[in-house]
Amino acid sequence: MRWAVGGDTEVQSSLDAMLRNIVTASAIEGEQLNIGSVRSSLARRLGLNEEGRITSRSEGLAKLLLNAIHDHWCACSPIGS
Repeated sequence: MRWAVGGDTEVQSSLDAMLRNIVTASAIEGEQLNIGSVRSSLARRLGLNEEGRITSRSEGLAKLLLNAIHDHWCACSPIGS
């Protein structure tokens, strides 16, 4: 899924915010994550060319967060827009 945002700085800021969200939520649950892997999974799903090791866990977390964001925006959009 490629996100429509204004530029590289905005994309990186969004990526950083999403990464913080996942890491913080996981820390509350007592989970230790490979931050680089989660970042790579998010970047890939945002259409960024960022190298790094991706795991099924990091892919699942990235997909979960991006689906939640998508569902939130769709629910907030007026019908017929």
